[in-house]
Amino acid sequence: MSENSNSSQWWSEFHKGKGYKNNQTHKEAFCRGCVQATVAEIYTSELRAHSEGRCTVVRDESTIRKEVIDAQVVKPICGRIETMLRHLVKACPHFENSTKRQDAERELESRTRKTKHGPVSNSTEILCNPPLAPLQIPNAMLPPSHLPTPIASGACTPLPGLSGINTLVTFDTPIFTPGPSVPPMLPLLQVDDVDMGPQAKRPRLDSSASSGEGTSSTPFFAEVAAPPKLRWSNELQEQFRAELCMLLIATNTAWWAVDHPYVRWWFSCWLPGAQIPG
Repeated sequence: MSENSNSSQWWSEFHKGKGYKNNQTHKEAFCRGCVQATVAEIYTSELRAHSEGRCTVVRDESTIRKEVIDAQVVKPICGRIETMLRHLVKACPHFENSTKRQDAERELESRTRKTKHGPVSNSTEILCNPPLAPLQIPNAMLPPSHLPTPIASGACTPLPGLSGINTLVTFDTPIFTPGPSVPPMLPLLQVDDVDMGPQAKRPRLDSSASSGEGTSSTPFFAEVAAPPKLRWSNELQEQFRAELCMLLIATNTAWWAVDHPYVRWWFSCWLPGAQIPG
């Protein structure tokens, strides 16, 4: 059954009104069961009032129905198929057709499942349902100031003044084992005439650092973090894009920031393998 035929099937349970609030896509949907129950109640009360001499005219049901909808005596819902199905299945006490109710339950379950497990189509959905696990950055790509420090084995000294409380904590093994070692200090970076255009220059090392004076033979951080010919796998690239989107939201950064020339220069300098979304 096509999407249009499904829509027609469920719209048959509702009166269609004008645009729902400020929504230009969906119409107001007045549940026929709820409207009919209200019309019947008003019509019965008018008949009773007429028999008791309290009114002279009894309106027909079609007139009452029009006024109930126009005055929104029954509140409309958004004419979105999922919303309409949810009303029929979970909120409407007048939807009594067992066969149609079962059909509505199955259709609602199917649409809910597609919404939860469907393909990610935009950056907002990526942020709500990140498709991949958080990106794990190797220790070799972290500066020394960001490396976790292992706690040595042994017992802590009891705090003074707390003799009645057992404050000894023993660690048989270090809580964290660091990855590959990184030089204790980064060479100074010297930036000359850095412009904001796409042809911006890469920062060059201070002459003392580049000549090897006072440094070890271990590669400096820039070499470890940004190998010039690094190529990322598709999976790693997708993880990076998802994490970058979540970073922008978490820091309340505008989406267009990734298109700023300096931002793109920075990534091309330090993460040349990364493809920046934009």
